[in-house]
Amino acid sequence: MRILHYYRVMTKASGVTSAIGKWQQALLDAGIESLVLHNAPADTWQLPSRQVRHVGYGRHGEVPLLAKHLLPGDFLVIHEGWTTSNIVAALTAKQVGVPYLIMPHGVYQPQIIRDLKPPLRLRMAAERQYLRNAAAVHTFFDTENILANDAAGQALRYITVPTGMEVGESAWTAGGSYLAWYGRYSVRHKGIDRMLQAYALIRPERRLPLRLHGFEYHNGRAEVLELVRKLGIADDVSVGGPVSGKEKTEFLKESAGFVFPSRWESHSIALLEALSLGLPVVVGETLHNSGQLKEAGAAVVIDFDDLHCAAAAMADLPGQASIGSRGREYVQNQLNWSTVMREYLAQLATLADGHVPPPKPTS
Repeated sequence: MRILHYYRVMTKASGVTSAIGKWQQALLDAGIESLVLHNAPADTWQLPSRQVRHVGYGRHGEVPLLAKHLLPGDFLVIHEGWTTSNIVAALTAKQVGVPYLIMPHGVYQPQIIRDLKPPLRLRMAAERQYLRNAAAVHTFFDTENILANDAAGQALRYITVPTGMEVGESAWTAGGSYLAWYGRYSVRHKGIDRMLQAYALIRPERRLPLRLHGFEYHNGRAEVLELVRKLGIADDVSVGGPVSGKEKTEFLKESAGFVFPSRWESHSIALLEALSLGLPVVVGETLHNSGQLKEAGAAVVIDFDDLHCAAAAMADLPGQASIGSRGREYVQNQLNWSTVMREYLAQLATLADGHVPPPKPTS
C-alpha cells in the first residue's frame, strides 16, 4: 500500500507544507511507502515526491493530470479545499478506483467560508460532492468534524488523529528577556491585532519586549508595523522576517514565553514547536485543541478578546515555568509519533479492509 499526498503548491513554506512533511516522514518511518504529488520542480521537496503535469493557470484554473500516478491499493490524501485542483484530483481518484482522504487543515472554519469569492453557489456545490465522495476526512480534533459536516450538508466519515511531534533533547530554560511570536502576518486570522492591543495595556515596568517573526501575507507585515506605531509601542516591539531551523529554535529558547493569539487554528505547528521545547505558552480559548491544553495544564488558556485579561496573562507568562514543563509532557505523552501513527493506521485500516501493515516498533 502507498499513501500519496497531493498539494498543488509546495514551493511556499507554510503550516500545511510543514504538516505534510511531518506526516510523510512518519509514514516512511513506519515502513509505509509515501509520495508527495505536486506541480513544483522535482527538487522542491526533500522527501520522496513526484512532479505532476498540470494544465491551466492559477489557484482556480490549474488542475492536475493524476491518473497515471495512481495505482490499485493506493490511498490519496488531498490537502485543504475550495480549489479546482483538489476537485479534479478527487474526481480522478474516484474514476480510477483509488479512495481519497481529505485533510482540511482548517479550511471549513466559518471565518474562511465567509471570505470565499464567487461563484459561491457553484463552489459550495462542488465542495459538498468533494467531501461526500471522500473515504474519510482526516481531522486533527473532534471539534473540527461539525464544521466539515456543515460544509458537506451531511454527516461524514472521519479519521481524527492530530499531527505528531517528537520532543528532542533541546529544551527551554527560564530567564529569557522577551516574549516571542512567530507565524504568518495574517493580522486578523492570527490575532496579531488583539495581541498588540493587549500588550499596549501592560504597564511599562512589567512589559518585556515583544519580538515577532513571520512570513509575509497580503502586506500584513506593513499593517502590523502601522498598528505598532499607532499603539505607541514601537520601542518595545520588533517586527521581523521569517525564522527557521536552528535560528527559530534559538529564538524560542531564549524567550521568556510564547504568545499564540490566533482566532482559529486547526493544529498549529508553531504552537507544537513551542510546547515541545517547554516554553510557557498563552493561547486563545477558540483553538481546536485549547480544551485539551487546559485540561492538561499545558498552557494558559484565555479569552484573547478580553484585552485586560490577555494583558495580565502576557505580563505573568515569564513566571509560568511549571506550565511550560506540563506543555512539554503533553506533547511527549500524547503527540509522540509512535502513539499517533499507531492510532492513524488503526483507523485507516477500517477503510482498507485491514490491509494496512502495522507500524514498526520504535526504539
